[in-house]
Amino acid sequence: MSGSDRSETDTNNESRKGVRFGESMVGAAVINLSHHLDRAIRALLAVVMTALIAVVFGRLVCRYFLGIPFPSADEIASYLFIWMTFFGAAVALKQRSHPALSFLVDRLSPAARKSVELFGLGCTAYFLGFLIVVGTSATLAVASQTSPIIEISMAWVDASLPLAAAVMLIHLLSNTFEETTLRLRDLPIILATLVGLYLISTELRLSTYIYAFIAIAVIVFLLARIPVSIALGLTTLLAISVRGLPPIQEIFRMIGGLNNFVLLAIPFFMLTGAIMAVGTMATRLTDLANELVGWMRGGLGQADIVVSIIFADISGSAVADTAAIGSVMLPNMIKRGYDRNFATALQASAGSLGMLFPPSITMILYAWVASVSVATLFAASFLPGFLVASSFALVTYIVARRRGYPREARFQLKNCGRAFRRSFFALVTPVIILGGILGGIMTPTESGVVAVIYSLIVALFIYRELPMRRVVNVMADATIGVSRVTFLVSCALALSWILIVEQGPQELATSLASFSQNPTVILLLINVLIIVVHTVLEPAATMLVLVPVLIPLLALIHVDPVFFGIMFVMNSAMGMLLPPVGFCLYIACSVSGASLEKVTRAILPFIAAITLDLLLIVFYPDIVLVIPRLLDLH
Repeated sequence: MSGSDRSETDTNNESRKGVRFGESMVGAAVINLSHHLDRAIRALLAVVMTALIAVVFGRLVCRYFLGIPFPSADEIASYLFIWMTFFGAAVALKQRSHPALSFLVDRLSPAARKSVELFGLGCTAYFLGFLIVVGTSATLAVASQTSPIIEISMAWVDASLPLAAAVMLIHLLSNTFEETTLRLRDLPIILATLVGLYLISTELRLSTYIYAFIAIAVIVFLLARIPVSIALGLTTLLAISVRGLPPIQEIFRMIGGLNNFVLLAIPFFMLTGAIMAVGTMATRLTDLANELVGWMRGGLGQADIVVSIIFADISGSAVADTAAIGSVMLPNMIKRGYDRNFATALQASAGSLGMLFPPSITMILYAWVASVSVATLFAASFLPGFLVASSFALVTYIVARRRGYPREARFQLKNCGRAFRRSFFALVTPVIILGGILGGIMTPTESGVVAVIYSLIVALFIYRELPMRRVVNVMADATIGVSRVTFLVSCALALSWILIVEQGPQELATSLASFSQNPTVILLLINVLIIVVHTVLEPAATMLVLVPVLIPLLALIHVDPVFFGIMFVMNSAMGMLLPPVGFCLYIACSVSGASLEKVTRAILPFIAAITLDLLLIVFYPDIVLVIPRLLDLH
């Protein structure tokens, strides 16, 4: 054989070994189908959000203005919310925007990274396959059941999960074909993962060490950069299987957990924040904050904290707060001579205040899980929230004095009044939200929908910074952001259920009580536990996994659940600032372009400040409870 023939043969052999699926006809078809589905579902999500707003607002109008009941509103809204959650999660998977931990995978060699990614692909595909197959069985099982009020088949509700899972699987394959060089030689790792998970599900049975099994599974899946929600869902599936329980229970828990009217407040507050972040609204609020506190040493940094508090009272989201305010404040601080790493650490810390002030989404989740009043929890958050904000302001002042960061313009009442007028309509939004809830006029969900409609009117017709053609995109984007949270809630609730079935609360209570009978000591131990869990789970998942387990213990040691909720939220805010789960930290770094390692060092004084605040409320719980008592809410 000639040299040229051998070369041609070698080339052909290499081509056969290295066939890329994305370049095949099947791969091209999957990619094309995924793109079409993505566009269609984004439009559908905007329609669902609009319908959700109309139903809840209609409920409010019927009660207050027409004096007639609208009994089917809660049911319709809850079912729309379930469909929105699962299909929004599908689009988020297409965008690769589900929360995931990448700090380990990013440090691996290219070959090791590829192997871990293939393992993660197999795990994600296995879980989605489970949702499709068992979700379809669950849908057929409830087909003969009808809803209590509108009397439709429950199959219309339950079908949302397997259908959305099928779309997710298409998006997963499309992303893999588009973004990676998947070849025939990669299939053994994926197949081994699928077979291994199947054998664990069908052959392995555990009567003991179930908690160790769950912990190991969660850590392995998270370190493989599998989205947090899917890691929790897959862990639940394996835990249910090895205990010999019916896997269909996970489907019912995922769907049933979302069927709650209180959770509808989450999309409305996040949509309000998204609308208010359009155009110059964030800039208007920033200008007002700068006029109020810019005269102080490090005034721009102080203004960052103040405007973050204001925006927190609109969006209820630490992530939205960090992104919206950071895009305005970080460039300005860096331009004024602030060290990039310190400015980024300050912005991440200020953004975390989105958790500590109403209408905090994390507080709404806690109120729902712990069965406490949302209004009481919101009232309880004010003093602790301002305590943390003041601590951050003190750190900023000390650093500004040491480094000579400038003061901004002198305080002038005329300028302050001008800035107030420019931002007046934006400032009315938190008044609507807090006034409606704390005044007992509206439920949190109704207050949220009124805030959405008001913010739309302001953005469209008063500030005129949101063109009508962009409303659909804003609604779709906000819905996808909501779905990342609520899909994670759905998966975490299923994991929480298996922990309760395994009598986790009783065992945890026994373990902690063996250390001490002192409630303060037990609370300190619980804080350590929460901090440890926050190293692998983001705050919503941590709350939904731990709170149902801890609530019985709180009753045993006579700890007020409202106080505990604020303590938990403060701990969660700290979790948003520390890697590997520190989403506020990551967002601030992405905006400023600062090094994660250097910003992590710069953020330590803020971590120390919030830790001292946390210890202060543990030893003096009246800081939390005094306002609810004054308002006769507790």
